[in-house]
Amino acid sequence: MFDQITRDDIDRHVVREFGRPKWCDARVKLIERDGRRAILKDVNDRPAVFRFILGRRLIRREFRIYERLEGIEGVPDAYRRLDGDGFLIEYIDGTALTRRKLEYGLEVDESYYRRCAELLEVIHARGIVHFDLRNGKNFVLGKDGRPHIVDFASAVYIPRWVPGRRRLVRLLGAFDRAGLLKAKQKLTPELLTEDEREWLARFERTRAVLFPHVPLFKMLRERRRRRAREARRQAGDDPA
Repeated sequence: MFDQITRDDIDRHVVREFGRPKWCDARVKLIERDGRRAILKDVNDRPAVFRFILGRRLIRREFRIYERLEGIEGVPDAYRRLDGDGFLIEYIDGTALTRRKLEYGLEVDESYYRRCAELLEVIHARGIVHFDLRNGKNFVLGKDGRPHIVDFASAVYIPRWVPGRRRLVRLLGAFDRAGLLKAKQKLTPELLTEDEREWLARFERTRAVLFPHVPLFKMLRERRRRRAREARRQAGDDPA
């Protein structure tokens, strides 16, 4: 279906673009052809310094991650590399976990979290750790009723030849599990068990010791966000 799309005619198939990418981010676009949809991740029009030094390498690495996860239900299928600047993957028709609960007020039950945890186990078994699940936006509930995990731009693959690979994946995979529990704690705290609460607290204490710079970065980020919100209020764009 998407094999005939080329760089020259890709713009004709773009339906919309997601988010507001920074200069060092790839563009993420929804494309459609003959009634079928796909996601295009692309650095073609990014600044040359980023595109040639890092952008193309990140595109190649991320697409390879999707190829390694091929066949796992709940992970977008890898379709094809468009060229050195972009690739096409399966479009997941659904709602991000954060939007489902916070924006639409729809309930999320325990079975969803259980199935997400099972999906993470399958992903980790392939030697892949996602590393970007803390805010919950990359957990998606598809219209097919199944949980999905998307956006593997930050993911890491641990090769089979690495000594102690299984133990290392289990150790690093704790970041993914913590991301799922953080989302659960934020959106449905009543579903968080005491064991999960204690595990998450231990993880956060360990993380603060191993990565003491993270709280500082978080504090600075929150300060920038507060200043931006205040500026919008003063401009009359954000009365809330």
